[in-house]
Amino acid sequence: PDDTGRVMLQYLHEIGMIMWYRNRTLIACIVFHRVELLTKVVELLFDHASKEVWERRIQEFEPFRYGSQPITKVKYKQMVHHYEQSGVMNSILLSHVIVKESEIKPELAIEVLKVFHLVCGPIQENSETSYIVPYFSQKVITIIESGSYIPLKIDICFNGLAIPGYVYHLLTAIFVDIHISPLSSVDVGMNGACIKDVHQTIKYFFHNQSESTVSLIMLTQPANVASSWSTQLSTLERLTNQLAEVWKGAHYDTIFYCSHCLLTEQKDLSTNANPSWTANLPVYTGKEFLNCRQDLSAQGLPTIPLPLLYPCESKNVVRINLHNF
Repeated sequence: PDDTGRVMLQYLHEIGMIMWYRNRTLIACIVFHRVELLTKVVELLFDHASKEVWERRIQEFEPFRYGSQPITKVKYKQMVHHYEQSGVMNSILLSHVIVKESEIKPELAIEVLKVFHLVCGPIQENSETSYIVPYFSQKVITIIESGSYIPLKIDICFNGLAIPGYVYHLLTAIFVDIHISPLSSVDVGMNGACIKDVHQTIKYFFHNQSESTVSLIMLTQPANVASSWSTQLSTLERLTNQLAEVWKGAHYDTIFYCSHCLLTEQKDLSTNANPSWTANLPVYTGKEFLNCRQDLSAQGLPTIPLPLLYPCESKNVVRINLHNF
């Protein structure tokens, strides 16, 4: 009764005797002392024989109602197939599986899965609520070709001992959780994710396990370039903070790319590794220009707008004219 700070509960959580998520409102009042209940929830989606498990569930299916909606076997098979192909699971399907095969209420079980970054969402798809499970998507995400956008690119290059493959999928889920919103369009693939938002920016997360690299790429409108840099840096910070939580042994370099080189499709891209200036960004008013070593046409003159070479903050609404490039 005197432990108002719940220090003992937090200690037991840290040493693995219980599971208590004090910062998650929906389950903060619950102490999981039977950890096997949580592992069972994870196993519902991440079973090593998942294909056979889903086939069994289809064979044993019995029609049911979800609210006022009748769910037939045809609808059930359609939801399962969509999930296996896209990694997007209808909330009806997820809730039904949890009710049938778990002792935890669906809303609590889903929150547990979100704690471990195993599902993202919810999102609206065809007027129905769904959750994203990046690990199971069969798509390959590619970058759209558009000359009206400015590319902002940062790489996280891992060195030393390679991080496990599943960590890349966890980082994909974390990236989606950072940027998902009711009005955004989300697409998840086996190699990363793409999020298109209402501010006319397109955010990409790519992972390449064979090259031990993660890439953050944002395509933004010229008027939004300074604020988009701020978003990129915030995303980088949050991802690396989460990375330290899920895999403490990760060692990496951060590589910033020159947007002018990307825009003009230079073969030899100008980059900056682990820069110190990210903590003290310059201010861009629309009058600051630098020179890029790859811009031979300018003969070394400062003709490149500052945000194309360095992250910066915007003092006013500024515009960059892409016709010059």
